[in-house]
Amino acid sequence: MKPVAVLALSLLCAALPAAQAHESLKTQKATAKGAIDSRRIDAPARNSLYACRGTTLGQSLSRPWLGPDGTIYFADKPVVEGSVAWSGGLGATVGDGVFRVEGNALPLHGTGVFPIAAGSEAARYDRNPNSISAQVMTLTIPSAPQVAAKPSCLPGGPIGLAITGAVFFNALDADNRDAVAHEVLDSCEGHPQQSGLYHYHHDSPCLPQGEADQHSPLVGVALDGFFIYGPRDHGGRLISNDELDECHGHEAPVLDIDGVVKTKYHYHINREFPYTLGCFKGVVNYRAMSIRR
Repeated sequence: MKPVAVLALSLLCAALPAAQAHESLKTQKATAKGAIDSRRIDAPARNSLYACRGTTLGQSLSRPWLGPDGTIYFADKPVVEGSVAWSGGLGATVGDGVFRVEGNALPLHGTGVFPIAAGSEAARYDRNPNSISAQVMTLTIPSAPQVAAKPSCLPGGPIGLAITGAVFFNALDADNRDAVAHEVLDSCEGHPQQSGLYHYHHDSPCLPQGEADQHSPLVGVALDGFFIYGPRDHGGRLISNDELDECHGHEAPVLDIDGVVKTKYHYHINREFPYTLGCFKGVVNYRAMSIRR
């Protein structure tokens, strides 16, 4: 296998947003369209997700930042405080029709302090007792991913790798509720699970943001090999669920990692549930990602 210069550069560029002062979701007074009803999650469907376990969303909890229609008001939502620096990093090689990415699953940006401090505002709603810890992570994905005969379900763990070195989970918490609507996250919109794996359930202000009048940059790759981009389509227009398929993607022109615009299938993150992926569009090997402490 040989190093992938362009891919490695793209991955390393994720350090840049973390070093700059970005407006947080609270400062932007941003909102998201969350899911607090009992919609089904056992089949592919737009505005939902196809989960490998469960049939409907879990029972919603009362949260002061949630509107009656599921709107999430980030300005009213507590944030896990603190600033912890990590030595994250990624390396990539290509050969035999696959990309191989290795890392420690630590983000290139800072995080809040976990476990969540007792007595803090965040702890009133979320007592996350987990600590962030380094992992031994490898991801082997096809360099030319293929659309599957039919979409497949999303597991409860990692569904893809973020360009920051952390991972994406699907939009659900352990009780099949909308995690973004119910869980308290840090200023980069991430948190750790039981083994210390730091992850995102939706967009993060610490992911590459790009220019407001352009297509969003690459922010990650799903386990099926299809790339994940931010919330803007060409011209900077924010893309909605209505313009994406049931897996939260579409086939459209996009700047590929080799610097050439190509018409290809890709996913988009946006601020509508399920936020990242709704299902896997491509052929996926659930053993493609190995993460251990």
